[in-house]
Amino acid sequence: MGYIGPSPNPGQNREVDDISSSFNGSTTAFTLQVSSQNVSPGSANAIIVSLGGVVQNPGTDYTVAASTLTFTTAPASGLSFFGLVLGQSIDTEGTADNSITSGMIIDQAVTLAKLPHGDGSSDGKFLRANNGADPTFETVSAGTTLSGSTNNTVTTVTGANAIQGETGLTFDGTTLAQTSGTAGVSLTQSSNTPRITFKSNNVALAGEIILSESSGGGAMRFLTKDTGGTETERFRVNPDGRFLIGTSVETFARVCIKVNAANEQPFSINDSGNNSLTSRIGFRTGNNQVGTIKSDQSSTQYNTSSDYRLKENAVAISDGITRIKTLKPYKFNWIIDETNTPVDGFFAHEISGAVPEAISGTKDKVADAADVARGDANEVGDPVYQQIDQAKLVPLLTAALQEAITKIETLETKVAALEAA
Repeated sequence: MGYIGPSPNPGQNREVDDISSSFNGSTTAFTLQVSSQNVSPGSANAIIVSLGGVVQNPGTDYTVAASTLTFTTAPASGLSFFGLVLGQSIDTEGTADNSITSGMIIDQAVTLAKLPHGDGSSDGKFLRANNGADPTFETVSAGTTLSGSTNNTVTTVTGANAIQGETGLTFDGTTLAQTSGTAGVSLTQSSNTPRITFKSNNVALAGEIILSESSGGGAMRFLTKDTGGTETERFRVNPDGRFLIGTSVETFARVCIKVNAANEQPFSINDSGNNSLTSRIGFRTGNNQVGTIKSDQSSTQYNTSSDYRLKENAVAISDGITRIKTLKPYKFNWIIDETNTPVDGFFAHEISGAVPEAISGTKDKVADAADVARGDANEVGDPVYQQIDQAKLVPLLTAALQEAITKIETLETKVAALEAA
């Protein structure tokens, strides 16, 4: 049997290298060497040790373990040392626990015969983790099965030694689908057009998200299926970043909302990129533009449509002064304004008799379910406040001023005539 240690030295006494230079009164353990090579006497009785000319008692004054000599009392500095390893049949050196490293073992040297393993043709033993403790060898039996015969299904582990084909999760090389009954979601890639399709139990196709690729880039499209069974695109994000609702093409608008008819564009946000007076936000009803917010480098206009071609049944205002006299201007401050800054204005309900088109809402109204659904209030019972478009007062003010000017001019004519008489 092989051994670990220096070459055998049978029948030869050997003087140990002097270790006295390491004596310091505190160190007790020293390495035994002969000619600078570690030597293992085998036991304390196989070596004679002298300190300061006094032979030490083996097992009491010192012990030996492999090549380490350990004194019961640390030798004082300056003491002389003499050691003689007695002749022995062979020098052997025990290997300390946990001292064999992987570098000491030749690659592929550990064979199957040296590891626990099964003896049958259908099992084997493998190392298994043990919750932080030392790993253990575990026998693993053969017999893992694949159950379920549905084509193109994604397989999942259903239990010990079993793999099940999931009929609700399928992939046929083109479409990945997760379904439950007739409802589900699928991811499809076809002709460079990836899409996510949504289905419900009651509607075969409830909606889709489609990336449409073109030479200029790709548009992200969102479609739903209406109650009539028609799939319709509801909004999209174009390759240039334009956000379009209800339309697929808009040359100028960055955000465009269209409803029903192709030209019905109630709201759009434009960015022409120039500094001239340009419509930035537009409002339309049907084919008609009803208002814009325009701006250039230094100013902003808030416009409402006023073209004569949009109007009919026009008559002059003849009661401007009479109606103006019913208006009650006030100086007040807003309750929410903590600075109590005074401002000039009106109470909306007092304007409704003279200029009803300038007022929206009803005095003292509180929200019902319909108001909440429209977004006019957060909860049923909340106040729904009246609002005023003070620009609508301008025609009446102008008419009243014209009437007043006419009266003034008439009086001036009469006064001039009296003064000339």
